[in-house]
Amino acid sequence: LCPSERMDHFKTVDQRCEQMLQRGLLKETASLYVKGLLPDDSQVTRAIGYRQALEYLQRKEATNDDHDSLVNFIDNFATATRQYAKKQMQWFRRDDDFVFVAVNMDLNKEERTIETARIITDMCKLSAAEFEAELKSCDEYGNVPLSAKMKTENEQQGKKMKFFMSKRHILSEGSDEFLSLLKEADDCTKLVQSKEFNVKN
Repeated sequence: LCPSERMDHFKTVDQRCEQMLQRGLLKETASLYVKGLLPDDSQVTRAIGYRQALEYLQRKEATNDDHDSLVNFIDNFATATRQYAKKQMQWFRRDDDFVFVAVNMDLNKEERTIETARIITDMCKLSAAEFEAELKSCDEYGNVPLSAKMKTENEQQGKKMKFFMSKRHILSEGSDEFLSLLKEADDCTKLVQSKEFNVKN
């Protein structure tokens, strides 16, 4: 599944990161950590989300209402997630066995899902020869299949991605949502740091 517009896709990624925080990523990370389920050498601990959350919760000289640290954490989490999404797309573009299915980012989530499912259903009805043709950059008549066109457009859009400006959609500074997360973040930080204090002593 390939976003028709990478700028819009990155906005969606940012929003999902904020939603993960609203749904308790910090609480989950703190809880797993104090139970000993996030050891330093674990692959889970190094996963995007957990890694940034732990760095934030274990920060030195943490204080209550540490607004700047929370802002930096949110931005670092979203940036790491966008970078991973970009690497995934680069990996898929290098492999000729993948068919690129366009996901129209101009549509709302429900419409997007219906349209994408329709495209996939139509592809499942193709004969083996027709499907193989979708994997090629162009057919014998010079026609470019939908997959190849989407793959090329995705790569070309990369040039303008350096102008992408991250913007918070839910956790804007000073909003009720941000202040609620800040209080939760303080509680989670105390929980993690009290465990570290007990371990050291």
